[in-house]
Order: sequence, then structure tokens, then C-alpha cells
Amino acid sequence: MDELLRVDDASLTFTLPDGTKLPVLRDVSFSMQEGECVGLIGESGCGKSTLARLVLGLYEPDTGRVSRSCGTRDMHMIFQDADGALDPRMTAREILREAAGLARRKIARCDEDAVFSRLMEQTGLRPYYLDSYPGELSGGQRQRIAIARCLIARPKLILADEPVAALDVSIQAQIINLLTDLQAEYHFAMLFIAHDLAVVRHLCKRILVMYRGRLVETGTAEDIFEHAAHPYTRLLLASILRPDPRYERAKVLPPYDAEQFSRGSALSELTPGHFVRR
Repeated sequence: MDELLRVDDASLTFTLPDGTKLPVLRDVSFSMQEGECVGLIGESGCGKSTLARLVLGLYEPDTGRVSRSCGTRDMHMIFQDADGALDPRMTAREILREAAGLARRKIARCDEDAVFSRLMEQTGLRPYYLDSYPGELSGGQRQRIAIARCLIARPKLILADEPVAALDVSIQAQIINLLTDLQAEYHFAMLFIAHDLAVVRHLCKRILVMYRGRLVETGTAEDIFEHAAHPYTRLLLASILRPDPRYERAKVLPPYDAEQFSRGSALSELTPGHFVRR
């Protein structure tokens, strides 16, 4: 597979209204191959969404570099909140038509019904929803429209920012299975951001662990879940709930040590492809 994306030592700092400098990303480096699904995990506020926007080109790094073999029109984002991501004044048909136009994909009006209907069916929706407004749809249906909007542009890279966090558990499984099937069909790469570690393990072959704007461990799903080396990664894994009340009552989590988690200046390779910040 060819390399699609490379981020080299990217750092980004926000300036607050009072002039305070807030480091958001620090020395982030990773790469993605064509058709690869990479998971990005970490607690809220650690910089995951900011990194996705940096990859998309909405932010420019203060230092470091982001290199892409595809243009910004070949990258699209699925947001956590489909309510805010879809224009409530536009029907699903108008949303898809606008996305196709922005991606410079020409679809003749005589072919529009066939193209849009097939896309709706691929995302698990009946074609008659094309004339529905977002407010007339359920949360899961709105997220499917958001996914269809991405696919109409034939993207090479999709940035999925907590795409199932706001949905019911039963709908989450449907959307995850849908993304898996669509990736197999369309062969797009995907950076999947999530808090649900079980979902990430199921969907992604490689995982990035982020803490306070830095990647502290990267590796295959097996490396992270079976051979975690960084204390923060171990704490994340220990926090996964099991459907066993006796186990949960007896469980003792490792201490939350922010100083220890932030320690280390560079990622070092433990085994081939498995890196940890020491």
C-alpha cells in the first residue's frame, strides 16, 4: 500500500483571549497507508479532534509538517453531532447535491435519482428519505446521511470523530458495521476517533494513544490491548467495564499520575511497529 498521510513532529498552540498560550498538540508523528483504518484514543480534551482538523487542513501546525498524497477535496469528516453537521433547512437530496458540487463530482440531473438512491441504500436508508429534512429523521438516520455525504465525494481519507458516541447502543453497532462494509467496498482510509475501546479494537488494525496532546503509545491492536507498555495506556485498558459486578467491585485501577504519564521525550520502538514514549 502507498502512503496516504504523514505527520512529522507537528505541534500546535492556541492563544486564549487573555493572551495565555495553550499547547494543544506536541511533537505528533504518525503515518497512514491507503485503505488503512487507524484508531485514535484518549480522554476528552487531549487533542484528538484538533489533530483530525489539523490533518484536514483546518489548522496549520506551528512547527512540524503534514504531508498528504491526496488533496483536501479527497478528505472528509464525519462529526460526532449529526444535528450540528447537517443544515436543517436542506433535504437529504440537497445535502448530497451540495457535497457532490463541492467535490467537483458532476452528476447529471437525469442520473441524480439513481446515484442518490443507490447511495442511500448503501448506507441503510430507503430512497424516499431523500426528500426528508434532518429534523424529520432519527439520530441514526441523520448520521447515515452524514456518511452518505462523505461517500458522494469518493474520499480517499475519512476522519470519523466519535461518529457513534451520541447514538443508542443498538444503533452504534449498526453504524460500526456499516462503516466496516463501506470501507471494504470503497477502500478509503479512516482515522477513527473514539472513547469506546472495544469499538476501536473491533474496527482498527492500528491504534494511536494520545495524552495531553502527545502520542504516548502506538502499535497494532494486539500490541495495545495485549502488550500495553505505557502507564496511561494500561490505565485506559483497566477502566474498561466488564459485565461482572464481583469483578468490578474488586477491581483496583492504577493511580492517575499526570507527571508520570507526561514523562519521556520521544517514542522508542519496543518491537517492530510498537512504539512507546519512555
